[in-house]
Amino acid sequence: MPDDDDRAERIYARLAYEGVARALEEERRAADRQAAALRAELGTQRQEAEAARRVAAEVTRLARGLIGIRAPRRRLLLGLRAWRAERGSLRRAIDTIGASALWDRDWYLRQYPDVARSGQDPASHYLRFGAAEGRDPGPAFSTGSYLLANPDVATSAVNPLVHYEMFGRAEGRMLHPPACMPAARLRRDIVFVSGEPGTAGHVYRIRRPAEAAAAVGLSSLALSMAEAASDMAALDADIVVIWRAEWSQRVAGVIAQARGFCARIVFDCDDLMVEPDLARFEFIDGIRTQFLTEQVVSDFYGRVQQTLLAADACLSPTAFLTGRMQRFGKPGFVLPNGFDETTRRVSQAAVAARQAAGARGVLRIGYAGGTRTHQKDFAVIAAPVARVLREAGNRRLVLFRRAETPCLDLEEFPALAGLEAQIEWREMVGLEELPWELARFDVNVAPLEVGNPYCEAKSELKFFEAALVGVPTIASPTQPFRDAIRDGQNGYLAANEAEWYDRLTILLGDGPLRQLIARAAREDAEEKYGAARRGEIVGTLVRSLS
Repeated sequence: MPDDDDRAERIYARLAYEGVARALEEERRAADRQAAALRAELGTQRQEAEAARRVAAEVTRLARGLIGIRAPRRRLLLGLRAWRAERGSLRRAIDTIGASALWDRDWYLRQYPDVARSGQDPASHYLRFGAAEGRDPGPAFSTGSYLLANPDVATSAVNPLVHYEMFGRAEGRMLHPPACMPAARLRRDIVFVSGEPGTAGHVYRIRRPAEAAAAVGLSSLALSMAEAASDMAALDADIVVIWRAEWSQRVAGVIAQARGFCARIVFDCDDLMVEPDLARFEFIDGIRTQFLTEQVVSDFYGRVQQTLLAADACLSPTAFLTGRMQRFGKPGFVLPNGFDETTRRVSQAAVAARQAAGARGVLRIGYAGGTRTHQKDFAVIAAPVARVLREAGNRRLVLFRRAETPCLDLEEFPALAGLEAQIEWREMVGLEELPWELARFDVNVAPLEVGNPYCEAKSELKFFEAALVGVPTIASPTQPFRDAIRDGQNGYLAANEAEWYDRLTILLGDGPLRQLIARAAREDAEEKYGAARRGEIVGTLVRSLS
């Protein structure tokens, strides 16, 4: 009978449903039990990790007090014996510098007042930082000239003055490379040639360094590669810096003309794009998101590498990236990215406007990614960001887009599903307007894949640009961010999802702490990344290579 058949079918369906429901409920309970166990285990691991971190921090503090230099974390992993051996090696190197007739402690402190202000031992500073920054240990020894005259030293990782005193003097090494033309005052001190004019990188690596050079009394000029090729006389200079240019007939002609004026050629790059073997999806997610092929990018990197090989020295915004380029036998220097006076004034105006507007009911986590090349970087923080958004309805994630193209593809982050109402999309702006956008943030995030060499080479500009507008930063602990951020003092470092969640929770829940962290970050940014410091570094570079 139809009615009986229908009734029986409904009964069977209900029984099946109840059976499935019971099974699902049992699976849910089992999952809850497993989750509780995992949470308990994670809590124990967090406690153990925090205890280990405190012990490591105390050991590091004591080590710093003993030897007067920063003890990298890796020493703790090497064991006490290896740590003592390395400490002895560093001590001997510092003693070698101090005993050298070419070392002038008082001159070094007068020449580099930031070292005097820091209170660091000048010989230790020259060993750890000064040589890499192109600074000279005294008026009678040029770091850059010694490295140019002895390229093997540039790849040895030995401090130039230490090398000269321990080996070079006995080997009869030259302190200066042979002169290539009769001494004569060249028309300019330094010329910057851009391989990518019209980009943000051009501002950081060409325009701002050229302006900083002029501000300290150096004659400088900024050109595009096309302008340099059409006006070869403009290359009459002591130093020609070529930024981010792939090898071509035009680049070869510019370098040949500059060498005709006896200029030193310096290759500058702000991404790790000189190693073709790194052009793989596992290292550079932008290959995938920009619909490129590994072969195309590898070929491009090979041409960029060729320009590096044609140069006399290399330059970059980070010590990590400079170190990678030094593997090609080039003396290396570090010129950090920084801001100019206009950016500083605009940032101050943005801060004043925010303060005048008063308290805001919304808390914003800002991610100032400008291109869709950072999907894997953002994946590091997607889950913890989603978690803190769900915990409070007044929290927002601020992202950017160009016209209708978002700089993040949210479909790749299922953790953010259902949070669309708490995501603000802002239109991308130029560097001139960027401070106004950053000032809207309450917390700035800068995630990167730690250990990925391409990401490790990235500069810390997201830190100092947020600092200028009074916004604290949480960043992944890549080397540049570790060098810039004193964890818990002028920012936070977060190595995993748990740490990202903890740091976000702390800053979002404590307004006075955000202000305290941001104030310390702004003070550091103004000292280390401003035009005055950049001028000092460019001046040092010119003196070292001229």
